[in-house]
Amino acid sequence: MYIYTNKIFHKHTSLIFTLLGAASASIAFLIQRLSETYYPSMRDVVVYFAIVLFAIFGAIIGKMIYELHYMAMFDFLTKLGNRWYFNIRLTQEIERNRRGCYSVCVAAIDVDNFKQINDQLGHYAGDAVLVNISNIFRKYTRNLDVVARWGGDEFVIIFPDTDIRSSLEITNKLKDVVLESEECGIATVSIGVVAIDRDWDKKQVIREVDLMLRAAKKTKNSVVSLA
Repeated sequence: MYIYTNKIFHKHTSLIFTLLGAASASIAFLIQRLSETYYPSMRDVVVYFAIVLFAIFGAIIGKMIYELHYMAMFDFLTKLGNRWYFNIRLTQEIERNRRGCYSVCVAAIDVDNFKQINDQLGHYAGDAVLVNISNIFRKYTRNLDVVARWGGDEFVIIFPDTDIRSSLEITNKLKDVVLESEECGIATVSIGVVAIDRDWDKKQVIREVDLMLRAAKKTKNSVVSLA
């Protein structure tokens, strides 16, 4: 699934290396001072500590910018991309499809029986089901696929460089794994899949895949496609 990887490491790397650099410079400064090989002036000391502080503040600001960007693009509960992230990636894939680079398919997914789970077991149980289903999607999709939470109990997936047959194989696998998962309880998924036509814009893609999803929801735990 296409998503930031090792986000915890990347989020703190710049800050960690800045602090390590500042600590190393401080130690070197003290060693030189203790060995009496260097006697800095007050101006040197002020400049040195100003540079260290600016470096630390820069790393902290960079970390904050990363976190704000992540929160804007990804769903807090499932850690999948959110609707905004999906729309950005869909626009990119539509453009590639129009240039004839490759075929693109899109799936819309709805969790069956989700209201019943919330009503009978509570919203914490409902959240747990969403997380478990998200983990299944993350595990059984490919690195190039774009998996996102559309909102509530609905998910969307973009399958770049994939024909309708391969997309149906993946979505049927997702449906079966959710059905067999004990962690998902009584939840199943209904899935609509479309192959994007080169004349479609983003609104039409969403409209067409939503129609397929509605057809799938009539029987529940099914996959309906439009080639």
